[in-house]
Amino acid sequence: MLVSDFIAVWERAVPPVFCDKLIKFIDNSELSPPVGKNGADREDLSISIVPIEDSDVFQESTDLYYMVDNILQPALEQYLIKYGALQVSDYINGEVKLQKTGPCGGYHKFHAENVGETNARRALVWMIYLNDIPENEGETEFLYQKRRIQPKKGTLVIWPAGFTHTHRGNPVYTEDKYIATGWFYFARKS
Repeated sequence: MLVSDFIAVWERAVPPVFCDKLIKFIDNSELSPPVGKNGADREDLSISIVPIEDSDVFQESTDLYYMVDNILQPALEQYLIKYGALQVSDYINGEVKLQKTGPCGGYHKFHAENVGETNARRALVWMIYLNDIPENEGETEFLYQKRRIQPKKGTLVIWPAGFTHTHRGNPVYTEDKYIATGWFYFARKS
């Protein structure tokens, strides 16, 4: 784990064969365009997967959710050890959003992930790059940290969801960009 400015990067955290499996799932799925307030500013397609128990129809997506979550949990534990103050809460991974961005597509406006009441429970963001993108294309750019992360197949990134880590996806020009992304939410207490 490489950490700078609370942005943790694990290169080769995800085996290439699993990245390929997720890309195949994306390419064989019915993807949806963005919706909501930011939908008009986005040009990408996605599908969200959540665990659905006792369902043969959704078994593949449920299995993929748990496979991704099994990769994320050890990384989250390392992150929480690094930043011990975060250990006062429990966290859940609510969904796995699989996303495909075509050339010149994406969401290029700087934004934060937990701004507003609807997203206030988002504590941390995670992203897995599923394919390599040529240099100077498709980076995740962090505004205040003045940092860009180049998409490399199998790389996992975790960062705070707050405004301090305002970021954007820079355009890809030559090929499709595939990611898996989501959020660790503060768990609700019973």
